[in-house]
Formats: sequence, C-alpha cells, structure tokens
Amino acid sequence: MVDAGDPVKCAEEAVGHGVGGLLVTSIDRHGTRRGFDIELYQALAEVVDVPVTAFGGARNIQHFVDLFTKTNVTGALVGALLHNKVLTIKDIKKALHEAGVVVR
Repeated sequence: MVDAGDPVKCAEEAVGHGVGGLLVTSIDRHGTRRGFDIELYQALAEVVDVPVTAFGGARNIQHFVDLFTKTNVTGALVGALLHNKVLTIKDIKKALHEAGVVVR
C-alpha cells in the first residue's frame, strides 16, 4: 500500500494499474490564487508517462505561462477564472504562444 501522503508515489501506482491520465488538484494551492504548485506538477510529470493536467491556485495569465514553461504538464484547468471573466481562453493562448508554448 502506497502512502496516500505522497502524491508522486500515488501517481506511479495509479499509472501502474492502468490509469491513462492524471487530473491533479493541489489542495495546498486550490483557492489561494498563489499560482500552480510547480514543484508538485513537475515531479509528477517526470515520473509518469501519461498526460498530467494541473488544477488549483491560478490567478493570472503568468501563472499559466509559468506552469507550461517550467513543467512538462500537458494541460491545465482554468475554472472560475473563465466563469468570472477574469481571463479568456484567447488571452491565455496568446500569452502561451508568445512564451513559446505550443498550444492547440
């Protein structure tokens, strides 16, 4: 049994059981607006060979740029930032493109 307090080991075990992708919410960052937990998401993306989608902590476009330029995650959820019209998908994609991040 893997220690549930170790997200990297939990992710490895889940992928070992056939999970095809991970949607990970950083409980420590969710709702804080301090930015994504870059260290957590990079650690996860380094040890699993499935897509990792990040969620929790973003407040602005720079947080998305940081996430995609400093980690190997494959996606991010935006949530309330779109619903509350703080950000638009167009603006996020433009900023990522300008930072050299390939965006679909």
